[in-house]
Amino acid sequence: MALDAYVMPLWRFKSGFFETAMQSKLTPLGVPVQVVTTGATRSPRYRWKRLLAFKARCSTRHLARMVSTATDREVRWRDDGPVVYCEQFHWGITPLRAYAKWLDYQDFIPDWNADPAKPFEEHPVFKSSLPDRSPSFPLIVRGDFWYGYFLPCDFDTLVPVEKMLLGGWCEQWRLAGSSVALRAELMRLNETLRVPTGPEWKSQPRPGDPWFAPRYVWDQLTIMSELSCTHGLPIIFCS
Repeated sequence: MALDAYVMPLWRFKSGFFETAMQSKLTPLGVPVQVVTTGATRSPRYRWKRLLAFKARCSTRHLARMVSTATDREVRWRDDGPVVYCEQFHWGITPLRAYAKWLDYQDFIPDWNADPAKPFEEHPVFKSSLPDRSPSFPLIVRGDFWYGYFLPCDFDTLVPVEKMLLGGWCEQWRLAGSSVALRAELMRLNETLRVPTGPEWKSQPRPGDPWFAPRYVWDQLTIMSELSCTHGLPIIFCS
């Protein structure tokens, strides 16, 4: 299942007035793309565009009030502007989540020892036999990188903001976090992850390198969080 990531106004996502990552790449080539998603309404030709946009803006303001109430601080941003990031989120969050969690369990798992030939979901750090601990990087370990929002405001909790129906029967809450706090966690995590600078290392991955995947995910998330904080726009994940 493709996982898309955006940095853009939340109302545009809610109203469906944007191109998905796949559409933005294939449509200019004349390839038709049929979008099926559990997220926004994908109807750019909707007759009543102004009404749909109005509802989306109202929903965004309501979401901001919900987060403000839950965090006991004012959460507000100027939710307007262009789409500044539109890409597929390659690898997903699991490689970086495994690394961030491993840092808290080095007394049980002394070596990283990630096997590039196996899915990162099978890393020993996800075994249920490990004791439960509060994560040093809570947003990376517990954040919603499948359907969630990261808002360009500074708060330190994850807030359930929207209930979704997945597959017509499974209910799940969409979580909202802070892109400001996410950027701070990523900078702190890189003190040990030590992602190389420059683009060369990304263009020439080594198949046997156990560090490539978490570093690549860190790089993607850092680009998103920097754009979010610079432009004052949310990060939005959608599968």
